[in-house]
Amino acid sequence: MFWILKNLISTDSQERISLNLEPKSTEYRVLVNEAGQILLDPITNIPDREQWL
Repeated sequence: MFWILKNLISTDSQERISLNLEPKSTEYRVLVNEAGQILLDPITNIPDREQWL
């Protein structure tokens, strides 16, 4: 399920989109469905040396 954050946004002169939101992560997994909807899923990578914890 998705919620609407903004009804309409436009790209800037370099075709980037800015959501002006406080990021929850510095890395995201990008998913897209058949309808072309994009989902940014915040992820946290755990370094190999710390995964045993």
